Amino acid sequence: MARAFDLRERPFHFEIFRTDDGRLIPLEVNMRPPGGWTVDMFNYANDFDLYREWANVVVNGRFDATVTRRYHVVYASRRDGRNYVMSHDDVMREYSDLIVQQARMDAVIAVAMGDQGYVMRHAEAEPLIDAAKRIQEVRPD
Repeated sequence: MARAFDLRERPFHFEIFRTDDGRLIPLEVNMRPPGGWTVDMFNYANDFDLYREWANVVVNGRFDATVTRRYHVVYASRRDGRNYVMSHDDVMREYSDLIVQQARMDAVIAVAMGDQGYVMRHAEAEPLIDAAKRIQEVRPD
């Protein structure tokens, strides 16, 4: 698909579904970086700056950063109006060693990404999965 669109020197992404019978169905071709905090998450996973490297590709024709995927990175979000087990302050106290970015979302993206977002990173996936589950745990009615 990248060849068909003659893509070079720019971030892009495709959205494709795999059906139960194994077929691939293209949904979207996006001639832009992925949305939300995805680029930030790439940066946190690799300890580089993707936009700096994009500029380097355009200006110098090369990508100099080393892609290490040194860290696993998880995004966990919460929605207003839900009764979470942990308060935001509890989350920040409990997971401050994992959280690398957190913020209230602008209304325009909150529909897709939640009202409060947390990006966490760690060398192992399991602590992140456990933290995301706890952050999103809602009190039973």
